[in-house]
Amino acid sequence: MKLATDMYKHGLAFNLFNNPTWRDVLLDISGGRFAGSGNLHEVGGRLLIGAAGTSDGQVSERMAGARTCGVSIDGMKSVTHKGVYNTIVYLPLALYLASFRLGTDRSRAQNLLVELTQGLQARLAARYGGATLSAWADPGHTRENQLALCLIWGLVTDNPTPMRLMRRLSVDANVCLFSYGCAAHAGNLVAKYLVLIEPLKSALRDSVAVGVFFTRSTRAGAFLARSAQQLRKAGAKIGSLELYSRTRWVGEADTITSVLANLLAIRRTLADNRHEPPAARIRILPRVETISDSPTTELSLAKCVPFLQALASSVAVLEADAAPLSSVVGMFSALRLCLDQSFAELPVAARSSIQCSLGRRLR
Repeated sequence: MKLATDMYKHGLAFNLFNNPTWRDVLLDISGGRFAGSGNLHEVGGRLLIGAAGTSDGQVSERMAGARTCGVSIDGMKSVTHKGVYNTIVYLPLALYLASFRLGTDRSRAQNLLVELTQGLQARLAARYGGATLSAWADPGHTRENQLALCLIWGLVTDNPTPMRLMRRLSVDANVCLFSYGCAAHAGNLVAKYLVLIEPLKSALRDSVAVGVFFTRSTRAGAFLARSAQQLRKAGAKIGSLELYSRTRWVGEADTITSVLANLLAIRRTLADNRHEPPAARIRILPRVETISDSPTTELSLAKCVPFLQALASSVAVLEADAAPLSSVVGMFSALRLCLDQSFAELPVAARSSIQCSLGRRLR
């Protein structure tokens, strides 16, 4: 159990020690008494349930001794592509509390709030001697009394519509004193909105087309790598291609920037390919050739990079530093104001749309 618990803590693969080499090592170390934590089903079944029970008890003890805490709830997709919600408490030590699925229930704000409060119920019982959530979240309490009684002062979630409504319900029901959305996620949603308007929409579409072709075609990718290496030796700054990923925060900036940084190598690859014997030529998709050879491609990509990089840097700071709310408001306001005088490469209509999006995320 101790080895399995350490594996869970450090995120090791469940079958890491389930092979002849490790079994022999562990048997030698233990004098033939211990051969490992078992197979995949043992580590992912009985041992995991036991370790989870111990961990839950430790979390309950921590929460029972805490005067207040913060809570975050975040939706994600599991390995089976099913929706799952993770609840984390901050004491200020961050502790995983629980995960839950809604099953056949719709992801409505009311259902999310019920699951959140039920996940907290056992911890509240440990602190308040069996009291229910409604017993201490009494609407009759004054705000001053709530400060004294309320365990959860702050609740932070990501920003889908049901989550935003759930935050409002949690405050109205006195489950928490205040709630707000994740600022880094809000910045990511701004980037998702940006690529729905021109010229950013065309820039991302063209970048994805070029990037997918050169990363999925083995021969084309090898040809491009050779061209890039030759140009680097000549002193050119050539990066690596980044495929667009919806799960990478502000991934639009990485994708467009990487294609722009590789454009010289891509054009060199296409030119060299045309001089190859017909039998040795790589079949280049006509659309990829058109995008790469067009004299306007470089300019259209370059227009989009400055603001996307500024937004990506802002999101990285917010995510890494757990910035206070004052910093969040200041950063979003500064980005919004900068669009009045800076980023002149973007059309006025595009800048106005971005300002509106930033304004909506600030509310």
